[in-house]
Amino acid sequence: MKRIAKSELQTKYGEWSEYHDKFIEKYPEFDKYRMLEDLLTGESVLWLDKKGFVIGRPNYYHNATMFLIEAAGGEDCEEWVDGLDTIEEEVRAWGFTTVEFYGRLGWRKRIHNKGYTPAKIVMRKEI
Repeated sequence: MKRIAKSELQTKYGEWSEYHDKFIEKYPEFDKYRMLEDLLTGESVLWLDKKGFVIGRPNYYHNATMFLIEAAGGEDCEEWVDGLDTIEEEVRAWGFTTVEFYGRLGWRKRIHNKGYTPAKIVMRKEI
């Protein structure tokens, strides 16, 4: 995984736009253009691999700040899941001591061997 600088976002978009579109289709609660805006303003950070992307940002709680991986997608996820080590090293250097990962339940198996454990659940109900 390589972190993409804000100045590179426009030229690199073609490399991951297909994966981003698929992510948005799967998770309609995310807005494609707001995600791009967050990257351009520096609210979020993008990492790319040959076959995937990861977007993360600080997540502020009352008594703690953690780094949140809020979006990830692509092909051959085993390859870019290995790239989480690079992301963890970078955010540790930025002063974060905890990384959170939002994902569907199937991610649990894929990232368990990386040391991630379930910490909470999100429950939804349409009303």
